[in-house]
Amino acid sequence: LHGVDDRAMGELRRFAQETRGMGGVVLAATQYPLASVVDSTLRQQFAHRLAYRCSNRDEGPVILGHVPEGEGPHLIRTGPGSCLADLDQGGLTTMRSWWLPDDWLVDHVRSLA
Repeated sequence: LHGVDDRAMGELRRFAQETRGMGGVVLAATQYPLASVVDSTLRQQFAHRLAYRCSNRDEGPVILGHVPEGEGPHLIRTGPGSCLADLDQGGLTTMRSWWLPDDWLVDHVRSLA
């Protein structure tokens, strides 16, 4: 999302709002979790938000909204793929995701055939 002009950001905001209203899911990612890149209006269009390790405590609230004192993605130290998730359940959940190489799906489908 870094470097996106205001018109494109408005279109993304509208698309996310309409998609969420239809029960769809929009995935977006940024390496620049700054308030100037991800404003609160855009952030609220996403029902679920994941924050991987951030370099400082100011970046977590940009992604997740409110982050309780003593928590935050800048404190993640449990290894690759660890993240905090805001799943609309009234708090943050620690999760782990996995990175899969590009050819993994092709190889997996071949093994099932």
